[in-house]
Amino acid sequence: WFLSVVLVVSDLWGRWFGLAMGAVFSFLPVSIELTRRGSYFEEPLGAWLLFLSIYFLLKIALEQDRKQWPWLAGGIVTITGLTLSWQQFPIFYGAALLVILLSIKSVNFSKLLTKWVMVLGLPLLLGHFIASVLVGNDYSPLSMLKETAIGLWRRNDPDLLLAMQRADWADAGWRHLYWYFGWLGIVLIAAGFFNVIFDLKNFSKKTIGIFSVAGVLLLAMFVKDRFFAVSMSLPLMGVGLHP
Repeated sequence: WFLSVVLVVSDLWGRWFGLAMGAVFSFLPVSIELTRRGSYFEEPLGAWLLFLSIYFLLKIALEQDRKQWPWLAGGIVTITGLTLSWQQFPIFYGAALLVILLSIKSVNFSKLLTKWVMVLGLPLLLGHFIASVLVGNDYSPLSMLKETAIGLWRRNDPDLLLAMQRADWADAGWRHLYWYFGWLGIVLIAAGFFNVIFDLKNFSKKTIGIFSVAGVLLLAMFVKDRFFAVSMSLPLMGVGLHP
């Protein structure tokens, strides 16, 4: 995790910012909880793949004048891994879809759309094939999209609330930002957010902002999504750290 944060942020904003962001990640309360001994294997693996998936999705758009296949291959592999390791992956797809919709007016949209469809569509098919055909279990990323839609539609069902509010949805509120990110994380998220707001024409910042806002909103509603929130907010913290 530490090496991934350092390398990704270094690639986007420079070596010293990468090292600084790695240090920030090491001391965030939520990242300490995420990587502690005894955690569910699904969450640290899924959160790590989510962080890398956002990075590859961003690099596909940024590296228009260079070879695209390394970023496309990396994106397909990591997003396929995400769909197979963490059942909450549809949240990533929702944020990615919003990024695509807000990029319609961009000059290179037609070229980017083909690549985005490839890097987002193939993992669903590959994940279904690997799980249902090669492994032979009942899990399918395609089915998870349907289950997520049903869950969102019936979120206020009394029986569902009775079961979920005892733990995963317990006492959901903005105060969890402090519990999981501390003052340093909150300051960096706020600084990154204002940096994005004043430079919305910058594709990288806009994309990072969309994913982070989605992650923070999830944490405000569901305590269980604290690990999802940290993966989606780390790039925005990097923006806040970068002048």
